[in-house]
Amino acid sequence: MVVKQAGEKHFTKKFRQGFSHRVILPGRDPEARVKVTDFTGLAGQNFTDVSYPVDETVCVISGHARITDHQGCIEDILAGGTYYVPAGESYDICFIRETNVLCVFSQAADGTLPTDEPDPGE
Repeated sequence: MVVKQAGEKHFTKKFRQGFSHRVILPGRDPEARVKVTDFTGLAGQNFTDVSYPVDETVCVISGHARITDHQGCIEDILAGGTYYVPAGESYDICFIRETNVLCVFSQAADGTLPTDEPDPGE
């Protein structure tokens, strides 16, 4: 069993705007078959063509995000909302307000998880 209490993380990855706490990762937590991140996007922050080689399930803890899928459909996701993106599909995300999400990346079929990023402190 791998347990991380509130605030425990491997490291924090910083973006130009926002940050992502790397919580449970394969490699540092070898028993884990999923990758979990606690991500905070700042108001106005945009990411385009987001795509992963694995399935992604995201639960919005707080805030407001706008998702545009690869077909151009737009969805506003508020606190308590969840979205799922199959492996290989791309989407755009814009954070309308500061938004905290919990991202779970799971292996698609027999695929692998995203590669583990080096700890910036190492």
